[in-house]
Amino acid sequence: MQSGKMIPALAMARVDWQMWEGTLSPADALSRGTAFAALDMPFLGKEARA
Repeated sequence: MQSGKMIPALAMARVDWQMWEGTLSPADALSRGTAFAALDMPFLGKEARA
């Protein structure tokens, strides 16, 4: 806090617990950007709906 003003948060994150499901091969992990199959969610250029 500076000079009595509150600084708003820039962002907040909510991260759910995740069960261990193993990992992808190093080559697949590098190409997909994650080592975990459950987190492999390609960006399709539009809003995602859960």
